[in-house]
Amino acid sequence: MHGFKVAAAAAAVFAGAAIADVDCDNSTATYTITDAASATIACETVKGSIAFATSVAGSVTIEGPEAIEGDVIINNATQLTGLSSTSVTKISGNFELNEVQILESINFPNLRSVGQLTWIALPTLDTVNFGTSGVTTVSSIRISNTFISTLEGMDLVSVDTFQIDNNRNLKTWSTGLKNITGSLIIASNGANLEISLPNLTLAKDIDVRSVKSFSMPLLATVSNGIAFSNTTNLESISAPKLTTVGQSVAINGNEALTNISMNALTTIGGGLTITNNDKLESVNGFEKLNKVAGAVNVRGNLTEVSFPSLNDVKGTFDVISTANVSESCTTFKKLSSSGKIQGKLTCTSATADSTTGGSKPLSSGSSSSNSSGSSDNAAGTQSSNAIFLSVAIAGAIAALL
Repeated sequence: MHGFKVAAAAAAVFAGAAIADVDCDNSTATYTITDAASATIACETVKGSIAFATSVAGSVTIEGPEAIEGDVIINNATQLTGLSSTSVTKISGNFELNEVQILESINFPNLRSVGQLTWIALPTLDTVNFGTSGVTTVSSIRISNTFISTLEGMDLVSVDTFQIDNNRNLKTWSTGLKNITGSLIIASNGANLEISLPNLTLAKDIDVRSVKSFSMPLLATVSNGIAFSNTTNLESISAPKLTTVGQSVAINGNEALTNISMNALTTIGGGLTITNNDKLESVNGFEKLNKVAGAVNVRGNLTEVSFPSLNDVKGTFDVISTANVSESCTTFKKLSSSGKIQGKLTCTSATADSTTGGSKPLSSGSSSSNSSGSSDNAAGTQSSNAIFLSVAIAGAIAALL
């Protein structure tokens, strides 16, 4: 380390640059960069953290350290326009940028590993460069309210949490991610955002809003829940390999949606909700669905609702359509009579308004029955609904940040 500091100091003197006085080995220290000159640091490894003063202006290059074991924190540096480093390869803590209003570019071509990446309120940021190899290791990511159009440069295999919200200029995101151990949240970005996750096989939670397309051809298991809601341009949802969802499936309020295909799905550990998808006419993409541990709630202008393999529904079962689904109602009444639907069955066909519960059916294609298990399953139904309510609240709060 001493040799590195001497060499760095000599190089800086030769170049006429200032050398920052940093205690390289103090893991509890935070060194504050006050201007461009103070960003040259004679440490191979900074065991503490680096922060930026709010008065820092212009473009700043961090030079010297290869590893920063603490955080890099830049909050409210309202005159910072550019941030770069060719030396830094690893930030073990949080790489946090918040309220850096005129920051336009981030250039870390050799950065490979970050503990957490948190970028919030960077409304002019449109250029990010992580080099040809890109960042390969990050435990959690949140990118919110930027002007970036792509997320290239993050070549990740596994991540805990990945949240992308309020990036109105974001148009594409394709990643080789295989495993999301926590949550994937996509919310309030550009309405034409196209997402491709060709290698993703396992996720804990998926919450998707405001996308044009979402590809997940290999996704097999979602241990908690999966939701698609409030999109304007999403026409199709397809998960051809998905077999198990541990909690709930929610597909609500997607204006352009015409197709749902989850034909390998056999088990839903919570509830299934498909409502207010204006152009969706058929729910027939659940060919192997056998068990729903919570409630089933399907509403809309539907001409077909089909679950041909359904054998066990623990909660209530509601199908309400403004179109004629009387044949579907007949099928579900048989399932209820045989005890396969254990909660209360409500199936209303050709009702005036599918959002009101169908209290005034316009045809005789309405049936209601209740087996002895309905009261026992109310708690399970409420639990599954609460799960997605909490996800929706979290997403709404994130969108306001």
